[in-house]
Amino acid sequence: DHAASPIGVGGAYASLGKTSEEREKILQDWKDSMTKLSQCPKVYVKLSGLPMAITGFGFEEQTASVDDLVTKIGPLILHVIDAFGPQRCMFASNYAVEKVFVSLDTSFTAYKVIAKHYSSD
Repeated sequence: DHAASPIGVGGAYASLGKTSEEREKILQDWKDSMTKLSQCPKVYVKLSGLPMAITGFGFEEQTASVDDLVTKIGPLILHVIDAFGPQRCMFASNYAVEKVFVSLDTSFTAYKVIAKHYSSD
């Protein structure tokens, strides 16, 4: 469910995220919500869709590199993994939508870089 995506966190999308103050509030509200949700022990998280246009990072305007993804969505992913624990998180692609601005290989390489500090156990 991409309703959990932090709409406008990376830049303007529709009427959200137009200022740095708005983006900081979006980020903090999203982090607080994800942390609260992580308190439900039977909830698992699929990490995907963060490069989509609704987050406001602008990847739809320029093909994303591994470094772009690590820098921009990495902190979001790390927050979720830290909140839920690696055992309750899974990586996935949103490839049908994202293939226009990020390759599958780039996405999964970025995920590996972002999560490199976590054990495979």
